[in-house]
Amino acid sequence: MKTKLLFCFMSSLFLFLLVSGFSDKEIHVSSNVSNNDDKPVTKNLTAPADTITPANFPYPVVWNWYYANIPGANFETVGATYFNDKYILNRWDANTLYRFNNNGTGGGPGTISDSNNSYAGQIRDMTVAPDGSGQSFLWGGRASTVLYKMTANGTTVSQYTHAGASYRAIAWDPNRKGFWSCNFSDNIVCRDTNGVVIRTLTNTLTGKYGMAFDSTTSADSAFLWVWSQGGTALPNQLQKIHIQSNTVASSYTFQLVNGTDGIAGGAEIFVKDNQLILALNFQEYAVVAYKLKDLSPPPPICNYIWSPQTSGTTSVLYSVSAVSDGICWAAGAGATVRITTNFGATWSNGNAAPGVINGDIYNIYAWSVNDALCTTSPAATFIYKTSNGGATWTQVYTLAGGFLNAIQMVSATEGYATGDPVGGIWTFLKTTDGGSTWAQVPTAPAQVGGEAGWNNSFYISGTNIWWGTNQTRAYRSTDMGATWTSGVTTGSVNSYAIHYNNATTGLAGGNAMTLSTNGGANYTTVTAPGTSGNINSLEGNGTDWWATRTGNTVYRSTDGAATWTTAYTLTGAAFNDMDFTLLPNGCPIGWAVSSAGLIAKMSNIVSVVSTNNEIPSSFSLLQNYPNPFNPETNINFSIPRSGLVTLKIYDISGKEVSTLVNEVKNAGSYVVGFNAANLPSGAYFYRMQSDGFAETKKMMLIK
Repeated sequence: MKTKLLFCFMSSLFLFLLVSGFSDKEIHVSSNVSNNDDKPVTKNLTAPADTITPANFPYPVVWNWYYANIPGANFETVGATYFNDKYILNRWDANTLYRFNNNGTGGGPGTISDSNNSYAGQIRDMTVAPDGSGQSFLWGGRASTVLYKMTANGTTVSQYTHAGASYRAIAWDPNRKGFWSCNFSDNIVCRDTNGVVIRTLTNTLTGKYGMAFDSTTSADSAFLWVWSQGGTALPNQLQKIHIQSNTVASSYTFQLVNGTDGIAGGAEIFVKDNQLILALNFQEYAVVAYKLKDLSPPPPICNYIWSPQTSGTTSVLYSVSAVSDGICWAAGAGATVRITTNFGATWSNGNAAPGVINGDIYNIYAWSVNDALCTTSPAATFIYKTSNGGATWTQVYTLAGGFLNAIQMVSATEGYATGDPVGGIWTFLKTTDGGSTWAQVPTAPAQVGGEAGWNNSFYISGTNIWWGTNQTRAYRSTDMGATWTSGVTTGSVNSYAIHYNNATTGLAGGNAMTLSTNGGANYTTVTAPGTSGNINSLEGNGTDWWATRTGNTVYRSTDGAATWTTAYTLTGAAFNDMDFTLLPNGCPIGWAVSSAGLIAKMSNIVSVVSTNNEIPSSFSLLQNYPNPFNPETNINFSIPRSGLVTLKIYDISGKEVSTLVNEVKNAGSYVVGFNAANLPSGAYFYRMQSDGFAETKKMMLIK
């Protein structure tokens, strides 16, 4: 986006400031300007040529911001810094600093945020670093012995004079707790704010102007990226220097546009949108962001806890369907349907007109608080549908001579059901109207021998479909049922349960536990949890797995089903089915159902979710809601700039009982879900800290 800045455009020529044979600026900007040869140079302010990336440079451009198009701001501008969600351009020759919003192309600079005409001025390169208080500031120098500490808008906070230093190029080193700096042609030195020399790198590179620290592109290594004007030959040089050995790991030559435009200015490395970015300033021309590395989002904080729930029935529950953290349906013998809409605190009757549903319900699938489908099996098998939360049910399909095992919707309108073979062909149904009508899919596979299926042993992910059988086989389709193959589940005659964590890795459970790592082409026997009863339900996420047998125990594996531990035991239960769903932060939660109407819920003690994209104007910590609570509550907080956030829970004695957040967060508003099922009733305190802000509030847990 092109933005006009309203201030007087400088048209007079400036003398070149020569330092060690180099000039801070190489080109003036006006309709006619001069280069070092005093020859007129015309700069096109509407269609700049592209910056020239070396052929051997392996890092793609994220955005290329031609600030040469901005009248005035391009004059002697060297900044490449990103701080508090703003891009910063600073003038080395004057007292002006500009901050731009990150709403430009590719997340780069866009509209002007503000400017400061009284910042320290003449700062060359800048970096972002914390001080002793934990707050972060801008730091930079005027190619002199003075190090400036500045606020985000460039207002000077402190000055440090260090004899022998020359703060032109500068980079903060969080490992050594010091600033690397140098002038055009001298060595690169790391000093703390007291001026104590921590490390010196002998360096003969000439024209050094910008510098950035990097310990992320390679494991167990730290580098300085040095951005240089390259000497009298004019091409810019970029070197990646390995700090420990002081060797040049990589070197790149950047040709100048038109031979003169875009001499090296400031440099900075920062993280934005889960990317490690190297920003380079081409003076009076552009700032270019290069992606050094894609960074994985931080893993969610998943702390699981199981707790029993009161279902309001003593009927055997055969099937469960988790819609969200707060909404779940369960069904079982005698047309029993139970539903919760308040995280399982209470369960209500989901079959308000008994007698409509005929028989025991062996599978239920729900996709909202109102919409659900279920299968029953008396003399024939039926599919029933409700669109009003179970107030009424309508029979929508009848399968004579067969048993319908499971249903799964893939959208609000499209869904599939699987059942035992009829006439030598597997029952495989499809709906395109939200379950109101069903039809046999003509490409369903043929029955082999006396094969039959099992209720709840059915799973769809993307375009992949799997179901288990009673004869050491599991069927699979990778194209939504257009074609089919089957894999032998070695070691397990029956596949009572089947679940895949991704397109390739899945488990089948029955008489034994079997694992597939190729999408179901074949399975191998792995260690099964427990010792007695059949494996009848499976759930998983990533490398985590949960399993139940026909007993009172839920088992968990955290290493891809290599080993198992007991996650939860519910006295009197004989578990039949589990179903999980993912929270917005990526943590799974869900329910397990069993005999005698017993239900257990797996909750995540804490979940952190961003609530909107707006940048708050200040820090805030709100009162938890609900309060008092039992056992779940929400805590909202806002931060106006990126930084480390901690949110901790303390009991009345001041003892820390839980850490909910301890990580760097982008500026924004967040809600943290907290589950205190494992804590006794009483008063608790929660305290948030970030970038000098701290606040504590009280909450009450009443069970």
